[in-house]
Amino acid sequence: MKRLTAFGILTCLGVLTGCQPQEVSMDGAQKPAPAPELAHLNAFVGEWTEDFTCRVPDSKEEMKMTSSVKFEWALDGYFLRGTWSGDFQGQKMTGEGFYWWDPRDREYEFIWFDNTGHSMEGEMTYHEKRGEWRMRWEGEGHDGKPSRGEGTMTMPDAKTIMTTMTEWDALGLCKKMSGSGKSTKK
Repeated sequence: MKRLTAFGILTCLGVLTGCQPQEVSMDGAQKPAPAPELAHLNAFVGEWTEDFTCRVPDSKEEMKMTSSVKFEWALDGYFLRGTWSGDFQGQKMTGEGFYWWDPRDREYEFIWFDNTGHSMEGEMTYHEKRGEWRMRWEGEGHDGKPSRGEGTMTMPDAKTIMTTMTEWDALGLCKKMSGSGKSTKK
């Protein structure tokens, strides 16, 4: 019993000693360089004009949107920041998003908000041979209800982005909207 008690006390002391706060110093510390995968996002950097057409399933009417988008590197090159402003059926809209590489999940991720309450967060994959980005996201739709969506972006040349997207309800059972557009670099 004495051996067990002595062993227990020594073990507790060892654990407690190991849990003591360590002095942290940033002397000589170097932050890692941005991930090389971020280089694929360089294609988006700059100012773009976008024409986008949306369709709602129960309507034959197409809704048009014209916007300006600016992409620039932020936070020492670890994140791509996109700012957006446009006119959607006479309503002025603005939005902002961030795009980055997640080394744990080995994919690009993004988050987006706009002044209508629409928000989304998602993942993107880049298929270099096809020059295509595929996106999946979840968030709050423009109707204020949970939604999910997916889309593609292709760049037939350095000054053109062709986009397609579809958004569904949160369960992915009911299509809420689909659309396609073209962005041109200024």
